[in-house]
Amino acid sequence: MDWTIPEPYAIPSVKPLRWSGWWRGFSLCAMVILLVGCGGYFWLKDPRLLLYTFGGVVLLILVFAGIAGWNMYRYGVEAEHAEDISNLNRLTTLKWQDWAQRSVAVLGFYAFFPSAVLSPHSSNGPVNGDKPLLLPPFNGFNALFQDLLLPLLPELQRLVAERISLEVTLPEGCGTDEWQQFTQTWQMLGLPVSSLLTSPAIPDSYGTQMKNWLISPSATARLVLVHHRDVRQTTTEGAVIWLLAPQVGRSSGLPVRCFLHRPMHTSLPAELAAFRRFLDYQPLTTGMNGLWTDAVTRGQADVLLIAHSQRPLPDDCDTGMDGKNSATPAPLPEQHYLPHWLGKTGPYHDWFTITLMMQMTLTKPGVQCAMINDGDAVLLSSVSAGAFRHE
Repeated sequence: MDWTIPEPYAIPSVKPLRWSGWWRGFSLCAMVILLVGCGGYFWLKDPRLLLYTFGGVVLLILVFAGIAGWNMYRYGVEAEHAEDISNLNRLTTLKWQDWAQRSVAVLGFYAFFPSAVLSPHSSNGPVNGDKPLLLPPFNGFNALFQDLLLPLLPELQRLVAERISLEVTLPEGCGTDEWQQFTQTWQMLGLPVSSLLTSPAIPDSYGTQMKNWLISPSATARLVLVHHRDVRQTTTEGAVIWLLAPQVGRSSGLPVRCFLHRPMHTSLPAELAAFRRFLDYQPLTTGMNGLWTDAVTRGQADVLLIAHSQRPLPDDCDTGMDGKNSATPAPLPEQHYLPHWLGKTGPYHDWFTITLMMQMTLTKPGVQCAMINDGDAVLLSSVSAGAFRHE
């Protein structure tokens, strides 16, 4: 579903005042009156003609002054009305930009992919084709949970020490037995089970999950586990874990690794207007240094990049000695084709893509954007590194 952002109000055009014609008309009329009055005086020798001439000129001045005053008043009212509408549009745009850039802070994450999957830290390996990449033999959920939790143990210990509860979302297909195995692994790592809260639902698609997180901010931290193992071995397998900071209440005090910003759904194929809406209402994408696409959206990458290159320069860009903008547009971002990284993607390719983008933000600080298919729609999403603020 596209962002339902109302269109800005139309700003009426205010025509500038043009006095050249009025001054010519006033001068012509004044000269005619003076010529007629003075000529009549010299011809008839009647002093009243000078008085009538003076009165006519004064009356002409009053008429033109009234007309000029009315035009100036009307112009001022129209210009003020247009400025008010422009300011309203600007404030409304800032509010919607704040809404569109709302984010969830990531305190830690880890990915367990097949060894053939390229790593953003070292992407010089062989390019993967459109074939499934498989994990080693599955040794049970106890081993999987331990492999995923160990890299995040320092962050988890800090959250537990600050008495912050964690809402845990286990992978699809996990039930009571898997929850018991998770709590056993949790206790084995020296963490109290009392800090755990179960999530009421399994992980949905990334776009839907982010929408729900932003609609219902939580005072607890979130621990999300996604695991994909294909029995038929037709798609790439993998497992990821995300530790998300509380969205309300006290801060954990942990350094934020990156931010996940509000995604946007649009119809397939996406239109140029949808790309511009995404870029305009997420100004952070001006720092885009990576664009991730898949087999469905790869053909439209150029359309998004053109919209990105045609966006106006920010107001705070550097200016030259002559006071005019001399800054050059930002270089085009690198394009990352998802099958080259993950091979044959499967149902959890959105979670895997965002995880790769988070890894890339640590290697190349900036903003990573994704344009990937999500069912019958296109998912546009962004991940930023650094201390992002909503103000």
